[in-house]
Amino acid sequence: MKIKYKFITGEVTEIEVSENIGNIILDSRRIESNQNRKERYHCFYIEGAD
Repeated sequence: MKIKYKFITGEVTEIEVSENIGNIILDSRRIESNQNRKERYHCFYIEGAD
């Protein structure tokens, strides 16, 4: 399985890893993405609160 890493400079690197490690990395990315979406959903503005 190949895993892509995108750096802030725009450079993309692919690394060959075993299936087990690849699945762990993809699951970790999925969990992090879901958590980021949940945090954005619960945002509110203090200026709007009275």
